[in-house]
Amino acid sequence: MPSASPLPALVIGASVLLAPVAVSASDSPRVAELHYVREASAQSCASEEELLTKVSTRLGYVPFREHAPLIVTVRLSKSDRGFKAALTSEDTVGHTSGAREITSRSSECGELLESVAVAISVVIDPLTLSRPDSSGNPHVIVLPSPAAPTPPEVSPAVIPTSPSPVEERPASTPPPPIEERVPVTFETSLGLVTSVGAEPSASLGYELALGLRRRILSVAIEGRADMPAASASAAGRSVKSNVQVGSVVPCVRPSFFLGCAVLSAGALNGTGEGVALSSPRTTFYAAAGARGGAQWAPFQSLALGGYLEVLATLTRTDLRLNGTSVWTTPPFSGGLGLQAIGRF
Repeated sequence: MPSASPLPALVIGASVLLAPVAVSASDSPRVAELHYVREASAQSCASEEELLTKVSTRLGYVPFREHAPLIVTVRLSKSDRGFKAALTSEDTVGHTSGAREITSRSSECGELLESVAVAISVVIDPLTLSRPDSSGNPHVIVLPSPAAPTPPEVSPAVIPTSPSPVEERPASTPPPPIEERVPVTFETSLGLVTSVGAEPSASLGYELALGLRRRILSVAIEGRADMPAASASAAGRSVKSNVQVGSVVPCVRPSFFLGCAVLSAGALNGTGEGVALSSPRTTFYAAAGARGGAQWAPFQSLALGGYLEVLATLTRTDLRLNGTSVWTTPPFSGGLGLQAIGRF
């Protein structure tokens, strides 16, 4: 003969723990006030009227009254594997006499509702299991058989006077931090520059630069060559010179503005004009200073920029004709540049 399912005994045994007081074999029916709550995830479950009907059918009378000394609260919600019902019983002043939870792994709520109806019936009148009916036979409560292969899980009843056990879960190990890879941008530029003070008069030149940028920092190596510029003529005689330099330019670029340091070194080429015999000379030229500017990027790979720089001359040159000084490198020079910048 097959063995019976343990679900009925579990439901009845746990439900008895919810009963607030001891009962006697009195014939007066016991009543309770029902609070039925369906959360948004459990709206597919039966209505309160259907649950009232199921409990009344099992008890043989309508046990629900307003302002009854016993209050039974049922809250239905969706769980990870099916549905669950939380049952509590309390008196009219809010003293909880019992609490328990019934869960079901079925995707249908009907199975759980049958178990809830059984539990409420036993909570209201535990003697229902032994009280004889009108024919003298013991009153029999038919418990629902599980519809799914796996019966609903019945959690242990919680005695009100005992603290609820707290499940200790190991702290999850945080994932390792993801290292942020900041790309390095390669830049090349071509520009025009006008300088004052590096030659005897204002001059125009061109420059080519190659550089690297990472976040707000960049460094570039520039090559610059100025067109020759002549000094003012005196009796038809003058001097002409130009500079050819290479520069190291580290910059800070928090936005489209930039601030840079400039260190330049190269050659200053000078020659005489309007004399019978001219002897071209080349001297070492060095300067250092600061640059400020801005860049505008209409496209991701192309930018336009401009800058203004002031340099202190570190090596000064004196250009002479027939032993007479015609022009001497001033202590400071300035430059204004325009650039087209490609980014890769």
